[in-house]
Amino acid sequence: MKNHDTRYFILLFLICLWFIQGNLFAESYKYKISCLGVRVVDIDIINQFSNATGILTVNANSRFITSIFPFVHNTYVTKYEDGYLPIRYEKHVDQKKYLEERTSTYNRNNKTAVLFDARENTSKKYTIMPESRDFFSALLYLSNHVQDKGDLWLDANRLIWKASYVSVGREILKTPLGKTPAIKLKMTFRKISPEPKENTDMLTNQLVNEDNTLYLWISDDGRNLPLKAKYERKPFPVYWEIVSYHS
Repeated sequence: MKNHDTRYFILLFLICLWFIQGNLFAESYKYKISCLGVRVVDIDIINQFSNATGILTVNANSRFITSIFPFVHNTYVTKYEDGYLPIRYEKHVDQKKYLEERTSTYNRNNKTAVLFDARENTSKKYTIMPESRDFFSALLYLSNHVQDKGDLWLDANRLIWKASYVSVGREILKTPLGKTPAIKLKMTFRKISPEPKENTDMLTNQLVNEDNTLYLWISDDGRNLPLKAKYERKPFPVYWEIVSYHS
């Protein structure tokens, strides 16, 4: 009788595991970041999702170190709900002369979030917008909801930023995925929070800057892939370009 019960529970477990895996989806993106024609950082993005929730994991690692782009070994993890709205956002940053271990937990009903700093063992509550997102969850949301123009709300190191974008045309891009039609967007940023901006990680929060412009190319072929980005910063622009995509 015990052996029968054991076999029954094993079979039930395998059926449940098969069902869960059958309802899990994943897609992976790989990008290269270049400056002055030199490939300096590789980005790996894995988006695992089921129904209306998911986990977005981003790893950034230096490929070539320069004075403009120093050592980078960063990981970002976003647990999100419907609409790529973060529930929990983790940052593990290891850059030249800068380390960060922080987690933001969101309460959208109260329009607040709590930032826990593991290195300092401190917690701070701060204000968010109902649709505040981190950089990467905002990127995937925008890719899947492109309009001729619109606004996004960003949470960049406890500060509220408004990112406004407008379509500035369509192009055919040559990528490792082949020649792909793309919508080109021009994005500008405006800080809403009165608090001063801090210098933090260079891949996300430093991209959000009122003095610089970000151009994005989103595939116009039904896949809605972020294909390319050009960040116009001084003294030289920085490019993000897709290397591969799998789903």
